Amino acid sequence: MSSRYAKHPVRIAAFSGCLGDRFTGLAEAVREEPVDVLIGDYLAELTFAMLTANFVDIFGSKASERLSSYFCEPFLQQITPELEVISRKGIKVITNAGAFNPRGLAIAVKKEIDTRNLPLKVAYIDGDNLMPVFHDLAGKGIPNMDTGKNLDSETAGAIITANAYLGGWGITQALRQGADIVIAGRVADASLVTGPAAWWFDWASNDWSRLAGAFAAGHVIECGPQCVGGNFSGFALGGKRDARLTVTLGFPIAEIAEDGSSVITKRSTDGGMVTADSVTAQMMYETQGPLFLHPDVTLHVDKIRIKEEGPDRVRVFGAVGSPPSTTTKVTAFYPTGYVGVTFMYVAGLDIGEKVQWLKEQLEHLWREAGATLDDTLLITPLGVPAHNPKSEAECTITVRIAGSARSKDVLKYFNAQWGGYIPGGPPGLHAEFLVDRMPMQVHMQMFPGLVQQSILRHRCTILGNNDDHIVSPVSSPPEAVPFTGQPKDRPDPKDLSTWCGTTLASLGTVAYARVGDKGGNANLGVWVPKPQAWDWLVAFLTEEKMRELLGIEDERIEVHRYFMPHICGLQFILKGYFGISGAGNTKLDTIGKSIGEFLRARVVEIPTVFLN
Repeated sequence: MSSRYAKHPVRIAAFSGCLGDRFTGLAEAVREEPVDVLIGDYLAELTFAMLTANFVDIFGSKASERLSSYFCEPFLQQITPELEVISRKGIKVITNAGAFNPRGLAIAVKKEIDTRNLPLKVAYIDGDNLMPVFHDLAGKGIPNMDTGKNLDSETAGAIITANAYLGGWGITQALRQGADIVIAGRVADASLVTGPAAWWFDWASNDWSRLAGAFAAGHVIECGPQCVGGNFSGFALGGKRDARLTVTLGFPIAEIAEDGSSVITKRSTDGGMVTADSVTAQMMYETQGPLFLHPDVTLHVDKIRIKEEGPDRVRVFGAVGSPPSTTTKVTAFYPTGYVGVTFMYVAGLDIGEKVQWLKEQLEHLWREAGATLDDTLLITPLGVPAHNPKSEAECTITVRIAGSARSKDVLKYFNAQWGGYIPGGPPGLHAEFLVDRMPMQVHMQMFPGLVQQSILRHRCTILGNNDDHIVSPVSSPPEAVPFTGQPKDRPDPKDLSTWCGTTLASLGTVAYARVGDKGGNANLGVWVPKPQAWDWLVAFLTEEKMRELLGIEDERIEVHRYFMPHICGLQFILKGYFGISGAGNTKLDTIGKSIGEFLRARVVEIPTVFLN
């Protein structure tokens, strides 16, 4: 970008945080307050798993081939009616809606542009698809990023899709070559922001701390409404929802300065709120420790500072960056059989006995269906009935039933027979009387691997007319270094006896929490909005205490604690909490969205001074 922009922050607005986010987000961002760049994130790990499962179910052995033509159609529907306004205002649009086929989406968008005779240039980024070389890579060894074990040959042969996470320099390159709309596939989420920020300020590829600052801003806004009050544990004060949290929340905006610091805000007419705590929540989300890895830079997230500057304006600063890892993450998906979930309802007295009887009946039916030891049936009662209930709803609990089996016949038999326990089981047992009582789909599992960035064919292509395209390679990051693990600094905590006088109260009365998922791990960020409670949180919420409060008895699940002192937070990594991956987890709360709220509901001894 021209040097005349050197002191003018780039204003980057999000319009989508996931596939299925509010459809009107792009139109609102284009037509309302001025922005320089729009970014739309459509791809989560779970999204790839769901898409792959659907294609395997429909196309079977041809699923991988058919998936190569898939892109996120909603983006095309969203942007088409806004192209004239985008052109007139000179807004840049960056998205990963290309999914498995960024070229196809780019061509479709260009067709709509040409129909309207608009002077907009389209580019696409590719090189993330590893399927053409995956089996060769697997033969040389692809380590699991969580366990270090190489992908085995049997699983490698079952892989349907494999995509590496790309950095933002392909996006930067496209913008430098005049692109107005840049369509990517699997890039790291924050690349949607680091790419245009580096273009705007003409940063060098080793401007580590500036890139780290943009990475932090991108991480905060890429999930859309999650940093303006959505999924925020501080949504209610005194038991009443904050009035700013309206039916429809807006999308965030990052105003990024040349030094990489940013101000997080939102449109003044949108619902929601941008506070230090709502931004802290998103900063804690999905980080894996003090070192937050990105293909272009490593962010030392424990150095980040967050400060409110005014209503709905929060400054994020102090970012420290260092060279990225030589490796990048690859997500590879493969089918392991079939999965089905349904619900039954138990009501009234003797709930424990009723649930136990139902459990014995369902487990008997599961074995009768031909289930093997590799197949899994999970029966989970949800909730507790009220004492002296005032309605049928108050005396009813839900029983979640989830089955996964290699053979579809097991689930078919189980689905056809379990209704017999309604007349032949506990009194008052009932269910939803639908034709398909237990919908089934292909069960996908994810292998979270690592590949060397140097083997990627990261490319930027500017679409021209009549196949007159400009294709340019994107260089691997300079000075990349092997990642050797997270630091384990352990500040000496104060003795809990330091705080005289405690009261039994829910942890959530003094602490907030936010949960994210990466592969088979859950990350649980906990922080206190009152800095004076920070030393107590460090002393109280140890790794052992976290295991106790969450009821983690499985010794295969590791709990690691990291410190983020500038935001008064602790980051807990629950390694293996989801098993192999969240995508393949069939337990309640597949990717751990409510773990933090469970933790906050636990009653603990809290220093009375913090409650007052």
